[in-house]
Amino acid sequence: MVQHTVPTKLFYFAYSHFPSPFKLFSLNIYLSNLHRKTTAVDIRTLFAAFGTVAVGKMTYVLDLRTRLPMGFVYVEMEDAQMGEKAIEKLNGSIVTGNKIVVKKAL
Repeated sequence: MVQHTVPTKLFYFAYSHFPSPFKLFSLNIYLSNLHRKTTAVDIRTLFAAFGTVAVGKMTYVLDLRTRLPMGFVYVEMEDAQMGEKAIEKLNGSIVTGNKIVVKKAL
């Protein structure tokens, strides 16, 4: 008998940027047009002025072939109001030489 299994890592990756149902006041944010040299530490320091990023809720997407960043990130802020302020202030700002796009994740 053949058993079919679902690859759990792929499933987790696809849904890892959605907010937890237990955190009703969190906000998911999408950042794009990031330079390949932008690190997760750079992104956390960007959002530190606006509040705390939820622990373990930053999805840094890598190219599977080259293992380099693809240029976009999903971040979950613990406080939705602070997340809105971060979107307002950071959209269009320049980070590591690129003008970034910051908006609410769908």
